[in-house]
Amino acid sequence: MTTQEQTQLPLAGATVEQATRPKNAPRSLFQAQIVVRVTHDPGHSFLDRMIALVEGAKRQKTPNEIALSILLAGLTLVAPVFGVARPAHAARFDQGCCDVTA
Repeated sequence: MTTQEQTQLPLAGATVEQATRPKNAPRSLFQAQIVVRVTHDPGHSFLDRMIALVEGAKRQKTPNEIALSILLAGLTLVAPVFGVARPAHAARFDQGCCDVTA
């Protein structure tokens, strides 16, 4: 069937398959082709520049963030001291140097 004959079908815009198939038959999927033309060099597109802006963003720490960093660093340094001193302290109580029952 030629293109001219297809345009003369009773349904406007219908193909031969659509005009001749039963109503309950499954329809064919629409097939299309997408052509993408890249007009920018790699790394120079708008999206690449936005990503570079976000990745390179620098900001100063707030006073609360600085205080929290100092607190965590101090606790990290003090924790091993207590870990080492605890068994020695427990050994002192086992020897009976201090009366805890009184």
